[in-house]
Amino acid sequence: IVWTKEMGKAFEDSKTLLRNPLTLSHYKDGDKIYVATDASQYAIGGICYQVVDGHCNILSSFSKLLSKEQ
Repeated sequence: IVWTKEMGKAFEDSKTLLRNPLTLSHYKDGDKIYVATDASQYAIGGICYQVVDGHCNILSSFSKLLSKEQ
């Protein structure tokens, strides 16, 4: 792999986003609301969001680690 400046910036930006707490937005009347979910054998999660002016604004999120029985 040839590591470019753009790749380095993307990597640093990703680390910054993962370190910072999730910022929630307020609902904007009139825009569509989307729900995205995911699950594995160990956990479930999801977000409710709107796309406003080309940006994904997260309205709420959840995640849960599943017990062995679940």
